[in-house]
Amino acid sequence: MSAAFTNQIKPLPQALAGFKLGRRHLDWRLRASTLCCRILCCRIAWFLSVLGLATVVSSAQADTQTAKPRWQLGFGAAGQYLADYRGSDESGGRLAPLPYVRYQGPRWRLDRDGVRGDLLRYGAVSLTVSADGSLIGDARNNRARDGMPELKSALEFGPAITWRLSGDSDETGWALQNALRWVRSLDQDFSPGGYVVNPRLIWRQRTDSGWRIGQSLGLIWGSERYHDHYYGVAPEYARENRPTYKADAGFSGAYYRLSLSREWATPDGHHWLLGIYWRYDHLDGAVFRNSPLIRRHDARSFGFGLGRSLWFF
Repeated sequence: MSAAFTNQIKPLPQALAGFKLGRRHLDWRLRASTLCCRILCCRIAWFLSVLGLATVVSSAQADTQTAKPRWQLGFGAAGQYLADYRGSDESGGRLAPLPYVRYQGPRWRLDRDGVRGDLLRYGAVSLTVSADGSLIGDARNNRARDGMPELKSALEFGPAITWRLSGDSDETGWALQNALRWVRSLDQDFSPGGYVVNPRLIWRQRTDSGWRIGQSLGLIWGSERYHDHYYGVAPEYARENRPTYKADAGFSGAYYRLSLSREWATPDGHHWLLGIYWRYDHLDGAVFRNSPLIRRHDARSFGFGLGRSLWFF
């Protein structure tokens, strides 16, 4: 046994004391890692939502036919104005820098259409898996939720089946899609948030000037856990004007979304991406319409994003 090793051997009390210190240090590092992961997930979710990038209809099949770098990295910025939550009568905006990341692999892609993976494709029908961001505004000072826990944004992920009704590729024409996504809240524990089912009718077109136009009309059904997260009132948070409420599973409203995006390259080979979207939600008929947290039966949101790639490999 070497002298260097024997010098590391300590009496039992000292060893236990060091273990306690190490455990505290490890706990601190775990908490710091969790916080960093939450921040990164929030940024990713916001990036997907703001640019309208989370449609799982595969894009630009012609692009995958040509040799291109698999990774593109750069920087960007995004802004958004939306309600504190669907059904709230208070709104707010945010603006922040974001990373620009693009990956084009044989099955997985991360680009203007979000994160998605092709599982199966047969003619006009495709089965994919994708991720989306379910964002809320700044609800910390929301009057309807005064004294209640702060709402967190969420990541949604799951499979989707798409049937192309018209067009020569997934980037043009009409399509029907039905997505099932599990929800994870972006809190400290990434706690489960239930699930949503989202059938929608999609129309896409590319103009001669390079703009991509997308419209979608969709319906949402949510689980009891999903609805209760936003619209439930536990007994300890009940007040005279805010009675206890338990949300049920069922219909969660309808929405219409319009998005515009464009990519272009500069003479030095860098790529730019600009995206804009507008969304309208209609909550009449939703199972949580009697929640005391519902202050209006519609919601509007608007967002934009701009990104530039700097590195290719």
